[in-house]
Amino acid sequence: MPWYYNPLEEVRRADNTTTSAFLNLLGNIRYRIVKGVELDATYQYTEQNTSSRSLYDKETWYVRNLVNNYTQPNGTRPIPYGGILKLGSPVQRVQHSGRVQLNAQKSLDDHDLVFLGGAELRQAVEESFPETVMYNYDVDRGVGTSRMDFVRNYKLYTSWASAPIPGVSENTFYRIDRYLSYFSNASYTYRSKYILSGSARWDGSNLFGVKTNQKGTLLWSAGGSWNLYAEPFFNVDWVNQLRVRATYGSSGNVNKSVSTFPVIDYSAAIALNPDLEPYAALTSPGTLPCAGSRSTP
Repeated sequence: MPWYYNPLEEVRRADNTTTSAFLNLLGNIRYRIVKGVELDATYQYTEQNTSSRSLYDKETWYVRNLVNNYTQPNGTRPIPYGGILKLGSPVQRVQHSGRVQLNAQKSLDDHDLVFLGGAELRQAVEESFPETVMYNYDVDRGVGTSRMDFVRNYKLYTSWASAPIPGVSENTFYRIDRYLSYFSNASYTYRSKYILSGSARWDGSNLFGVKTNQKGTLLWSAGGSWNLYAEPFFNVDWVNQLRVRATYGSSGNVNKSVSTFPVIDYSAAIALNPDLEPYAALTSPGTLPCAGSRSTP
């Protein structure tokens, strides 16, 4: 096949499409218990589905390059001269989340008190499905073949190496992330000049820790501020706001790509595994102590 590359022809002869659908449902109920005290409840449901489709006409450089590169010295073509259709791994994400919060506010002469507290619960499920590839694909008839020899290594025309026919990932992915949080925040203000505040939050997830008491983390902060601009002795025309503030506490970020447990990723790529036996790769070593532990291959 001719081995030239024309960008304008590639745009016209290739069709790469990504489809995404997103659904978001949100409901909220607010109830006034007494004056200054409200109960707020929220529920949210989200669903997202994504997929991709790549269609290469037989005249595209992608197809011609594969046919040429895999043509054997005796003239045989393991890859037929025809269109190629690739369907990417579809991914589905579904999330449920609920939140209950109590809001309270009270003002009396020079005193102002604000408080909020509540809990949040969330579950996210993510799932992916295997990819698909069809060689010698006919657009008009909608037929092709996936019955290719993805195991055998073929001599490549442009190098001394050998390689199997390009296949697709046969893996699936499924993960459930459950998240629970308790939170509270309070502040006291005197004469709109002196403010004391504090907050506390406990975050937990099924991806944290090994023991029950390790599946959550407490974060907190406490602080105070002084509004100097509101003091009678402060009289600077060119300053319209001045406040002294100090806060102390703890905070942190979450890296959910690692786990306390050792994590392995199973694969069954037949190009590397002619016997179709699944194999695994260690993606996270975990933090469990190794002394006295046993592992099974």
